[in-house]
Amino acid sequence: MRDIVEIHEFFVQGTDTDQTHVLLHISEPSADEENKGYFFALCEIINRDEKVISQVQKMIDEVEANYYDTGSEEKKNAFEQSIEAINRRSHQVLQNSVSKIHLLFGVIENNKIYFASRGPISAHLIYHKGQELRHVNVNQEKKTPLDQIFSSLVEGEIRVDDYFFIT
Repeated sequence: MRDIVEIHEFFVQGTDTDQTHVLLHISEPSADEENKGYFFALCEIINRDEKVISQVQKMIDEVEANYYDTGSEEKKNAFEQSIEAINRRSHQVLQNSVSKIHLLFGVIENNKIYFASRGPISAHLIYHKGQELRHVNVNQEKKTPLDQIFSSLVEGEIRVDDYFFIT
């Protein structure tokens, strides 16, 4: 039997639905893309604007499409290439002065996890050490870049019985 990662989603909208909009996106790979794993995104748009919501949804779709379409023989990780591509084209979202955007885009490939974030989105890894559950905050962005959506990529390993929690 093969160890596999399972993804479960649980979502509750924030208290101020007139001012915020949240996008939660999880893509399960097709049979042809099985080795690419899962793509996921969590986005919060504060002082929501329909144009910004549309731009962020387009970003999600582009990163997902680029990720699954990029060949695995590439020197750089397909997710890293997708994030770099969206950083080059993200100026219209960053120039918006009305809405504030918090994002986390990521992928789980086999036992590897990669993600990039912007803003105060928390990511936590809960894992077993002996008979205890331990916790580590794996997303500690200190400064939000002004010239690109994402400033860094986090990479790690996730094992069976580990939990990765984002909020």
